[in-house]
Amino acid sequence: PMVDRGATAVDWGTAREKWESYINRTRSTSLRFDEVGGDSTIYRECSHRWSPHYQEQRYAQLKDMERGIDDYYDNLWTGMVTLTGSSDDIAPADHLDELLDGRRNALAALRRSLEDRTWDYWWVLEPHKSGYLHLHLAVVVEGPVIEEQLRPAVEAHLRACSPAGREAHQEAVEVREGRTISNVAAYLNAYLGDYASEQLEAPEHEGRANALLWGTQRRETGASRRLRQMMRGDDPEPEDDWELVAMVKADGTERPVDSAAPGGVETVTTEVLYGGTDPPD
Repeated sequence: PMVDRGATAVDWGTAREKWESYINRTRSTSLRFDEVGGDSTIYRECSHRWSPHYQEQRYAQLKDMERGIDDYYDNLWTGMVTLTGSSDDIAPADHLDELLDGRRNALAALRRSLEDRTWDYWWVLEPHKSGYLHLHLAVVVEGPVIEEQLRPAVEAHLRACSPAGREAHQEAVEVREGRTISNVAAYLNAYLGDYASEQLEAPEHEGRANALLWGTQRRETGASRRLRQMMRGDDPEPEDDWELVAMVKADGTERPVDSAAPGGVETVTTEVLYGGTDPPD
């Protein structure tokens, strides 16, 4: 199977090797920030979605979301919608595109079926044993909700995702009163994986999924606007006083960063910025 398309397509093994090389390469790499309009320079650890700093920050944000849900909703009901698709005769990257098309359709259907309700959502991708991905879509609603109100999301997914089959979605919706997951942050973090050092020793299917997400520059999770705002907490927006100008290797060699460069896993811009790198405090 291929994890990318066209001239850049590679097999699972090569994709994982490239991802692991990226993880190992960034361990000994720092980021150079120059003060805009000034003479100061600051260096910071290269952070990406598999680095300890990034994952610790993400867990804290998920805890903020968890508290925010409890504070905002008085009569909370929770639904879980699972969306998937067959991996037969389709490349992993194309399968992921189809799955995300289904997710977009599913969310549009929920906006219609829950039009007069207060509700939010978050979603997370999880790998099958094959390395192909499926998607969990959690929905939180103010007041009682029944499965029939969430089922349109599944039907919309089936229409948009070619590999999706009806038989695999017979029990795709579950609804319960209250926050059914006692620790939302731990639950989502379990899906999102461990630190890079542990991920390098992860089972084959997890390594494949990481390589797929990295190679296609896809997020593994997302949430509604209100939940994203909860995850920001009270942290101020970073100021534009610093500019990321270079990646610095352990031997002091610098690779300039072009912020206008196009995407792609081989570009410095993607390697540095995809995981999120705020300027120094």
